[in-house]
Amino acid sequence: MTSTPHILISGAGIAGPALAVLLNRNGFNTTIVERSTSIRIEGQQIDLVGPGIQAARFMGVEQAIRKRIVHDDGMRVVDENDKDIGRFPVSNSVNSPVREIEILRGDMADAFYQASKDETEYIFGDSITGLTGKDDRVTVKLTSGAERDFDLVVGADGLGSRTRELAFGKPKEGYVRSLKGYIGTFTIPWAPQDETWSRFHLAAGRNVLIRPDKARKQSGVYLCRINDNETDEIVGLPQAEQKALLKKIFSGMGWEVPRILDHIDASETFYLLRTARVKMDSWSTDKGRVVVLGDAGYAPSGVTGLGTTAALVGAYMLAGCLTTYRGDIKAALAAYERDMRPFINKAQVLLPGVPDVANPQTEAGTTALRLAVKTSSFALSTGVLTAATWLFTPLLFIGNKLGIVKAVFGGSAGEEKLRVYEKMRGIEESVDGKVVR
Repeated sequence: MTSTPHILISGAGIAGPALAVLLNRNGFNTTIVERSTSIRIEGQQIDLVGPGIQAARFMGVEQAIRKRIVHDDGMRVVDENDKDIGRFPVSNSVNSPVREIEILRGDMADAFYQASKDETEYIFGDSITGLTGKDDRVTVKLTSGAERDFDLVVGADGLGSRTRELAFGKPKEGYVRSLKGYIGTFTIPWAPQDETWSRFHLAAGRNVLIRPDKARKQSGVYLCRINDNETDEIVGLPQAEQKALLKKIFSGMGWEVPRILDHIDASETFYLLRTARVKMDSWSTDKGRVVVLGDAGYAPSGVTGLGTTAALVGAYMLAGCLTTYRGDIKAALAAYERDMRPFINKAQVLLPGVPDVANPQTEAGTTALRLAVKTSSFALSTGVLTAATWLFTPLLFIGNKLGIVKAVFGGSAGEEKLRVYEKMRGIEESVDGKVVR
């Protein structure tokens, strides 16, 4: 490793720039390569929970994120006449379908870009095409034809990571594990009936979510579908054909769907994503010169609501290990793997039946789910069941165990794991009377 380590990060989404913020602060040189020509501002509404908020605070960007939050009052589950089946107010609880920090993906990505851009070299409109690992460095080839050496390459380029494929190959079973569904998302103009509550409409085989952003006069829409055979087909189609197929599948639903579909063809914010997890036995290569971060290595899937939180905690962990074991990348990556695995193992757990339980394929199943929602909403409102929102997220199983200390630093190894990060400068938080630096 060179005297001032130089790290290349592939992907300028959230995980990559978050990592750069911490590495810059701790004396590393960072370069981010991004195939898009600029920071991508499109994307769905995302959220942060406990450990993700902690990590953002450590990075010094929590307030920048809070200034951009979407003021969402909670979620209403509604019937075809827009009448409440259940109502779930916003909550700080990891079990809530609407959390304290709800923000558009592009806004969060920009917050980390602004925090890193003065010290990080950004290369837009380019991508990695080749990796040659050596004992003391990795040689990177870019689409532009440039060839450069780095001490470490970090793949933070999402679910379909090209960096992961180049470094680890394509195993027969694949790293991306489908959850049989997909979501088409885009924005439409805000309307008075959107108010400030998200609305979720259940129907057999099709679910629709509207998330309002009154301040920007727009609402995000999510067309959700579970169909294993259909998913592979639609994900690979050109965007115009994806839109046409979604119009065909969701037509005739009633409620707000006609209004939504009226805007799909002209939408410039549309994209379609597969509901899936990423499972890897190891997150770094044998020579220790390439490592994956965030969705590229351990996407927990959208149904958990933990993708962004996992990305920020991962960035914090990786930066801490590289700082503590400066000069020994293999030791740093071994520590990253050891300390991050417990968190990810919990984050990727799905309750039995998820996501199918929230996506019934029959009218009978839809009726049963609506009854369960109504019962849970009543129990929550009366205080009988404070964690009633488990119907919409598998987080009940994980609960507060996802706190950085309890899930990652907890147990008999807690003292040792705290020491791993004690050399990180500028990152300080009091936890159970101890200081993490």
